[in-house]
Amino acid sequence: FMALFSAMAWFRFCYSLRGEPWFGQRILPILFALRDTVVFFFFAFICVCAATHAHYNLEVIKDHDHPHPFYGSVLQVVRLGIFGDFDLFEFEGVDETIKLNASSNGTVWEYEDPEPSDDGIFFSVHVLFYSVGLGITILLMNVLIGVLGSNFDLYQDRAPELFNRARAKLLLEIEGRPMVRLLKYLGSSAKTLRENHRTCLAKLVQFLYMCGACIHGLFHFVLLLCALPVLCILTPFRSMSGTYHTFKQLLKAQLSPDVAGPKYIWVIQRECTSDLELRSLHALVKEKVNEVNHNVQGKLGEMDQKIETIVRMLEERRERSGSGLPKVNP
Repeated sequence: FMALFSAMAWFRFCYSLRGEPWFGQRILPILFALRDTVVFFFFAFICVCAATHAHYNLEVIKDHDHPHPFYGSVLQVVRLGIFGDFDLFEFEGVDETIKLNASSNGTVWEYEDPEPSDDGIFFSVHVLFYSVGLGITILLMNVLIGVLGSNFDLYQDRAPELFNRARAKLLLEIEGRPMVRLLKYLGSSAKTLRENHRTCLAKLVQFLYMCGACIHGLFHFVLLLCALPVLCILTPFRSMSGTYHTFKQLLKAQLSPDVAGPKYIWVIQRECTSDLELRSLHALVKEKVNEVNHNVQGKLGEMDQKIETIVRMLEERRERSGSGLPKVNP
């Protein structure tokens, strides 16, 4: 249990950094691309289960080779289908033998390949081996690379939008913590009691608020000291003005309950990305197509104006000449 808890703690720490601009805009497209590939992962899992079931029914795994024959079949199919690592003799369930042979340098030990079985299992195992190798190792794994690349390009274009949404959800998560909600409730209660001229009860609630704020602030101070080496490493990636504003607002909220009221954050996002944000082929092609479309529309507008000018000049000449020339239609 502790091994799983320690590993999940590191993943939780990594996921909590999604609100940082230097990390969130690069990790969120990866997470969303993996989320959209869940259906493909499920299909690959079904294929691996089918191959494992077939290998287990062939009964080529001996009990003394693995803790259980089913685990031996799972291990062989996963090694071949997912990792591309295999030993054909192990896949067949046979072992190589070591034989003592005589040579010019004396007797040496050499590996000797086992003989193919005559009960029909040899042919069935080889058919399964080629099916798993071609169907899962080559076909599915290469399709997986293409699907992940396509989904990553799709979400890479939406990185600013995903980042702003993730930061808003992170703020809601922090606001929903029990200690933060308790401090906000005490601060609003103290303010209401002062407005109703209930001074004694307001001072008591104010004292409780200060005690809770001190405990909350001390806890975050200890966490800050523990994370100080990491913060020093990440200093070049952070905004000093934003860090100063964060600590300033944090101290205000800890010392004054009046500051603990609801706050709103307005986000303005550009529809067109800058040249530095065009890191995917999909975004580059989209930007070029929009640029060409804009130029074509501009050229068409200029041609329409020139045609209208020429038609107007011909109409004026026809009226001045008084001839019976037909009317020119643009």
